[in-house]
Amino acid sequence: MPSTMISRIDGLTTSVAVKPPIKIMTSSPITLVGEQVINAVTPDGSSVAHTALDGERIGVNGQLDKKQNGIYVCRTTAWERAKDFDGSLDAVYGTLVTDSIPLIWRLTTPIPVLFGTSDIEFETESGFNQGNLQDLLNHTDPNKGTGMVGDSRYGNTLRATLARLPYYASLAGLGQGGDDTLALQALINVVSLSGGGEIIMDCNADNLVSDSIYVKSYVTMTWTGLGYLKATVNTTNGAVLVVFSGDHLAAGRVFDVTLNNPRVDGNNIGWPGALIAGENGLAGTNCERVRVYGGHVKNCRRGTSAVLGAGGKGLNFESGVADIKVVGLFVDDCTSATSTAGIPNLMSGSVVTQYRVSTGVQYDVIARNCGRVVTVLHQTSGTPLPESTNCDIKVTAINCGREDVVGTELDYGAVIIDRFGNAKITVDIINTTAYGKIRTPIRINRGNNNTVEVNLIGDCDYLCDHTAFLGATGTLGGNSFTVKHTGTCNQYALAGPSGESVASLNNLWDITTSVVTIGLVQPTWQYSQFNAKFTSQNGVVLDGDLSAIGGTIFSNTYPATTDVAFAGSLRLNGLTVSYTTGIQVLDTTDDIDMRNSGSSKLRIKANGVVMTVPTYADNATAIAGGLGTGAAYKTAAGDLRIVV
Repeated sequence: MPSTMISRIDGLTTSVAVKPPIKIMTSSPITLVGEQVINAVTPDGSSVAHTALDGERIGVNGQLDKKQNGIYVCRTTAWERAKDFDGSLDAVYGTLVTDSIPLIWRLTTPIPVLFGTSDIEFETESGFNQGNLQDLLNHTDPNKGTGMVGDSRYGNTLRATLARLPYYASLAGLGQGGDDTLALQALINVVSLSGGGEIIMDCNADNLVSDSIYVKSYVTMTWTGLGYLKATVNTTNGAVLVVFSGDHLAAGRVFDVTLNNPRVDGNNIGWPGALIAGENGLAGTNCERVRVYGGHVKNCRRGTSAVLGAGGKGLNFESGVADIKVVGLFVDDCTSATSTAGIPNLMSGSVVTQYRVSTGVQYDVIARNCGRVVTVLHQTSGTPLPESTNCDIKVTAINCGREDVVGTELDYGAVIIDRFGNAKITVDIINTTAYGKIRTPIRINRGNNNTVEVNLIGDCDYLCDHTAFLGATGTLGGNSFTVKHTGTCNQYALAGPSGESVASLNNLWDITTSVVTIGLVQPTWQYSQFNAKFTSQNGVVLDGDLSAIGGTIFSNTYPATTDVAFAGSLRLNGLTVSYTTGIQVLDTTDDIDMRNSGSSKLRIKANGVVMTVPTYADNATAIAGGLGTGAAYKTAAGDLRIVV
């Protein structure tokens, strides 16, 4: 919190502007002794009850003797005034405190505020709690001081104070083993509505939350303690920590949020229980200009009955997000390490009423023990969107690519793309032998103008799989797929369904691998006029039309089958052998030396041809020497002749 040291003995640091949250504010007289049920009435007339327990902060605002009002700590005996709200410099007109409803309360006692002498009164109103703080920020009253923190002897306006000093979660009573949801959300709301500031998450114990925590505009959150923001039940939004105002409309867009070293624990809510969705960890929607630096997200798993995309994502900014940069985040034990998605914006004429396209998403993260490494879905039906999404995702992954629910381990793969456009995805995967094989490093059925590069150490069934997993409408075009693989591909390098020749055009495949067991291209795929390059571990290159390459097999003793003669072209050490109909072409910039038993017989040079031929006196002697009809020999005089 913005800090004014008030007791070196107690070590209590707090703020004149904003006090740590209270549980509830009384609205009628109570006896200030013992644990008891507190009944309060909110501004809208509804009744709220709370059982005050020993150690809880309670606001008292309904005593007949107003001098008894204030902020107290509940005790089993006589209550005590809170140590940050009992001194002559602890409060001024305009001091704020939030409760767990949540409401924001403002002290209306004129300065100087003298506890035991002054009448202590708080006020709240619907407009005040809905965020209309700007008038209060600039409030000037000659009798009460300047700004909502009161007399300038104790501070400037709240805006200036918040711009300089952070809020500390531990001083707000967080991380004590209880439910921190309401108190933490109220603190974030106050910081955002006050024009922005920084919240220091300094608790060494976990901050337990029973619903999504919404990070709003102009808020910076920095984790310095060892505690995680940890979900205890399924949340309303489906994410533990989400950059979102709660309003999907354009007017509710969130701007300028920074998260430093965020620590989020999804607690595997929804897994392995038979729930459709699991909790996402760090997420965002309808937000712009978000920065995330470092941090750790863990234990976000989907439910056992979930379909692709239903929760369990460690990092997920989707639907109306723009200019998102996440650097150095560690994602651990999640169904999908990273994800982004979107659908078309909603428009009223030329005006955007709801942002839903995702653009400018940049991730550079580390993943471990996750199912999918990257999931990008721009819409789950229809054709790929024409909008430029310009997403750049980089992930270094260890033991990733297998689904977590038993029986589905090989359902999807490491990088999952459907109907997404203009993304650049670079993934390095290192899988141990004990981890087992994955289905494929790349799984894409529809999408345009994506550049995907995956380096995989480990075994798989396919190196690039184009079979449908959500729908089959739309096109697959203008994409570049690069796979560098060390390990065994147990089935085909390229897999795909039949009937793809119209839907899939102008794609490039560059595959480097060790061993492909069955063949380079799945024969059921109708791949006429598709071009690809395959490079084996020992340097053999097949470069040509997929319909010619077909079922060619790579192994460490390549070539393994006779159908290599129809493979388009073969390149090895600068020599290109092109297989075409009616003529076979050998092309190189070097000399070509053809030998038999180690002896040179024909050398093709840039400026001519040199042949090594035997010497005989005449035709009869050549035949007697073993030459057959059509063989070349020369005479002692150097004349070149042919045996007839």
